[in-house]
Amino acid sequence: MGAVAKVDGLEQEALALAQRPNIHCIDQLIEAAPVRDLVASEDIRDDKGRVLWTQGQPITSEIRERLMARRLAQAGGTCHAFEPNADQLGMLRNNASLNHVENIRSWRLGLWSDSTTQLRLVGHDSFAHAEHTDGHADDDSFSTITIDEYCAQQNVDKLGLIMLDIEGAELNVFKGAAKQLARPAGEAPNLVFEVHRHYVDWSAGLQNAEIIRMLTGFGYHVYAVRDFNSNVNMEGRPVELVPVDQVYLEGPAHGFNMVAVKDPALLAGKDFAVVPGVSPKLLWHRDPALHHPVN
Repeated sequence: MGAVAKVDGLEQEALALAQRPNIHCIDQLIEAAPVRDLVASEDIRDDKGRVLWTQGQPITSEIRERLMARRLAQAGGTCHAFEPNADQLGMLRNNASLNHVENIRSWRLGLWSDSTTQLRLVGHDSFAHAEHTDGHADDDSFSTITIDEYCAQQNVDKLGLIMLDIEGAELNVFKGAAKQLARPAGEAPNLVFEVHRHYVDWSAGLQNAEIIRMLTGFGYHVYAVRDFNSNVNMEGRPVELVPVDQVYLEGPAHGFNMVAVKDPALLAGKDFAVVPGVSPKLLWHRDPALHHPVN
């Protein structure tokens, strides 16, 4: 890509940037956009000639997201997406089309512990949860499939990541992925998923909840991920992780994200920090010792 990005007071750096291959230039733009004012001196196109950033246009958050989508697509691999809500599935497919992301395979199916159950969504929008129903799939219900069976059907040998936020159905999905989860470190998928007290019994400690005992039984190291439930600038801070047996859980019913890996070295770099004895919920108005970032 031969475009030049004008950066306030940094024209020489920008000229050097323009000489780099397309993939590296996109990386630089993504990293620089949140902290510098960037304007394109000419159209920036992808390797197929499609315009990603128009001459004279400042780089907005929307453009940055499009650049990130293109960068992820260029990295290789395929995203297999399962969305039983027809409206949400349509938006996913439309968003992928608008951003020219071509490595997503999406299905109106629900992941589950078996491939014979019929489910329906109960509740509003993103808070809806799955319940059993009778009959064939229609507008209000959907079929299920296990991760293991899907991989066999689609000739997918190895998964790099399983990411779930499905209002209490996470345990059933992991039960249907036993073959993948049983693989050794380096071959088993990394996991990102949500737990919530409405669906997960952690009264005896989070480490003793059924979903956690299942994952540790497969050899996973599990951590709670600390984050704000709002848009807070965390630039320059590491992602803070709480060991599963040292999570502060007091307070009203709440949920948070978890990450599980078989190789803890993946989380040992400068981008992560392990912080025991604190809450995953980052809240400026609560006790700083428990609810503020440590780093």
